[in-house]
Amino acid sequence: MKEIFATKENKIRIACFLGGSILLFFLVPLIAAALPEEQNAMVTLLLLMIVNQVFIGVCGWQSNYFGKIGIYIPIALILIFTLSEFVIQGAISWSMQLEYLQTGYICYFLNKFITIRRKQEEAKQKKSFPKGVGRK
Repeated sequence: MKEIFATKENKIRIACFLGGSILLFFLVPLIAAALPEEQNAMVTLLLLMIVNQVFIGVCGWQSNYFGKIGIYIPIALILIFTLSEFVIQGAISWSMQLEYLQTGYICYFLNKFITIRRKQEEAKQKKSFPKGVGRK
């Protein structure tokens, strides 16, 4: 638990995760419900297909900064989304949860692989030149 709140940056990340999830999963759907039917459909489609997808991807990418606990952050956000769907609509569309989960973990592991590869390259560049070969 200390890993999550270890630095000021991680506290800011958690606040953004929670604030974004409350805004995108609870408030925007309620505001969209008050709009006329055509605008409601457009806002809901835009929210479900693009905005939430990007939000989950960014959260998955940023989850790498939390150490071992970071792998659970996309799951926590999906659970918040599932709760919001159940509260607002009274039903759960599992296809969106699975898609968001895939996006979150693709971004999580992509960042992890990039970081590992970058560390390997840095270690390779720091390697000293063999003695007796090449330069004099």
